Amino acid sequence: LAAELAARADLSHEPPDPFDAWTGDADVDRFRCFGYLVLRSFLEPALVADLRAELVATMLAVHGDRYYQRPTGPGMPGHYVCLLGPWAPRTVDLVDGRRLAGLAERLVGGAVLPSPVDTQGIRFAGNAGWHSDTDIRVRAVKLVAYLEPLDGSTGALRVLPGSHRLPEEALGRHLRSIERDVPDVPAQVLATEPGDVIAFDPMLWHASWGGRDRHQWTTLYVRDAVTPSWRAGLVEWFAASTSDRDALPEGYRPFDARWVADGSMDVTDRRFDQRHRWMFRFHRLGVLDAYGVAGAFGR
Repeated sequence: LAAELAARADLSHEPPDPFDAWTGDADVDRFRCFGYLVLRSFLEPALVADLRAELVATMLAVHGDRYYQRPTGPGMPGHYVCLLGPWAPRTVDLVDGRRLAGLAERLVGGAVLPSPVDTQGIRFAGNAGWHSDTDIRVRAVKLVAYLEPLDGSTGALRVLPGSHRLPEEALGRHLRSIERDVPDVPAQVLATEPGDVIAFDPMLWHASWGGRDRHQWTTLYVRDAVTPSWRAGLVEWFAASTSDRDALPEGYRPFDARWVADGSMDVTDRRFDQRHRWMFRFHRLGVLDAYGVAGAFGR
């Protein structure tokens, strides 16, 4: 009882969550209310071409000839690669830049940290059942760009608007119990063209159906902790992904030591100013230690 009362007292002293505030910005309020936002023609054609070339080159370096084979297996079969490192400079520039980081800050209501494990290139094939990306208590935004035109019959993302605000265990239990195919669940289908970007909350339930072979470029920003209760979720978020790091080969892993070391550069060099702040926060949160790259920061 004492522990429960102490926990309630801590929560009562937390400031209001900015995510719950009405801003008057139509895009921000739509994202927070429905859990997603489609940004049409957000990326220029030349940048889309560069990201595609970077994704394919990394896929070939990591997967070799398997890249040309259609992914198979349970769940959401695909070929995955990390894209946040010196082997993918266009991605690094884009994730570092204010264009995406500033957008993420607006949508989630505060300063953000990038999630290297979730900055990926993926070649998908087939369907993806209804799911959310996490049940960890964080505020975050996932930014997804599909590199082929997609509609409801070829694997476009489908979302259940507002589901990011529902209890995960309740919604998931109901969806599994009705045993319906993805298209039989009433949802919003987000048809896209190359250059469009979908921003969605990782707690939002989503799926795809009728999937053609398709390439996805994606990154994710997590809001930095603004309350004691959210700090625990932030630490858990990065700790939960440490085991996935070893699944990728040396030289192509998230939290690459070279990417971390660049955050130690002279902060008067504006190219590394934001990354320096990120690395300082990662260091304070124990994330760099968890990924075995703390020594790279401060070289």
